[in-house]
Amino acid sequence: MNYFNPNLKISRDHGKIFRMNGRLLVPFYHPAAILRNMGLINEYEKEFKKLPKIAKKAEELLKKP
Repeated sequence: MNYFNPNLKISRDHGKIFRMNGRLLVPFYHPAAILRNMGLINEYEKEFKKLPKIAKKAEELLKKP
């Protein structure tokens, strides 16, 4: 996450949409992180279920300057 923005934290900002350098960024946990911490699996599944909603929102945001 630091590579894209040092102010972002994966534990806080996963599943949110951010605009950076003219692109949209939606951070998600890496699957290996879930394997190391199975307590995150429910949150991970919820994020994937939200993908269609995130994609729709992303389309709207990309139309805006």
